Amino acid sequence: MEDERNWGPSPFRFVNAWTLHPEFILIAQKAWSERLVQGWAGYRVQRKLGGLKEELKRWNIEVFGVVEEQLKKAEEDLHALELLAESRVLEPNEVACRREAKDLVWTLRKKKAWIWFQKSRLNWAENGDRNTKYFHIITSKRQRRNLINSVVINGLNVDDPELVWNEVLRHYLKAFAEDWPSRPKLSGNFVPIDYARGVAILEPEFTLEEVWEVVKECDGNKALGPDGFNMACIQKCWKFMKTDIFKVMQEFYQHNKLVKGLNSSFITLIPKKFADDTILFCEAEWEEIVNVKRILRCFEVMSGLKINFHESVVCGVGVSDTMVHDFTSTLHCLCQKLPLKYLGLPLGANP
Repeated sequence: MEDERNWGPSPFRFVNAWTLHPEFILIAQKAWSERLVQGWAGYRVQRKLGGLKEELKRWNIEVFGVVEEQLKKAEEDLHALELLAESRVLEPNEVACRREAKDLVWTLRKKKAWIWFQKSRLNWAENGDRNTKYFHIITSKRQRRNLINSVVINGLNVDDPELVWNEVLRHYLKAFAEDWPSRPKLSGNFVPIDYARGVAILEPEFTLEEVWEVVKECDGNKALGPDGFNMACIQKCWKFMKTDIFKVMQEFYQHNKLVKGLNSSFITLIPKKFADDTILFCEAEWEEIVNVKRILRCFEVMSGLKINFHESVVCGVGVSDTMVHDFTSTLHCLCQKLPLKYLGLPLGANP
């Protein structure tokens, strides 16, 4: 049964199948170049993406159209020509029409498959060019699993859209709120590294080639950004977007800032970067173990992130099991023996 409640306008989502249309690049390039904006590079890109979004929404309705309806009509036209061919020899113009109809049906079926594949969020390389019905089933299953049509407020189940919006907003405002009036800072006499050499190695300026390599290697079918665009759009439009995007990277390098709203996904990506796959080495001495604990605590205080000690492990090399257990009690984590795996690679195993 269709949900008739008003959940507001649907958010913009870039459809990869748009890139199959012969006019897509021309439409996108025109919308991008005609949006003349003054200000920081990040702000200009943000406004240009907004203009491109509005143009693509209009173009989708007026030109690209509803693929399933177009496919149905094209299949009916082709079927009529096939029936005609069974009753008599087709005229040259009818042969040409049948060939065009076959090409159109093939193109529309491919567009439809791309649309459902993108909605299913499956890995194309792993699943191959499966049929559209398969993607439709996966998509429907994922949508049912992810659907939030009601929330519990003070023990009561609420399904009014406005109340659900307000509760979700309240939840995330609380989840990402920060209680610190000012974030603590470390002080003390720290041994500096060779500044000039360190900067040359760790902080070289971005190059256009490096940025393109990163863009090119991204999976275009991954989740959309907060602005509704995915990497497939950036990859396809790179020729006319690259200058503006590279200026954003240069601007970020010089000022260490991004325009507000340009990439609000950082708020969820940063914890993922620090949550896993970190390995620390130290001597099997109580003083060093205590210092490691203090350093990790300082990291939590300064970053606002939490370390999952209960998912961390201590592994001793040439250390008695008793001492390792004592260390784990202090760090409140687990103990493990060699060999173990780190980033999928075995550590301490015989070659």
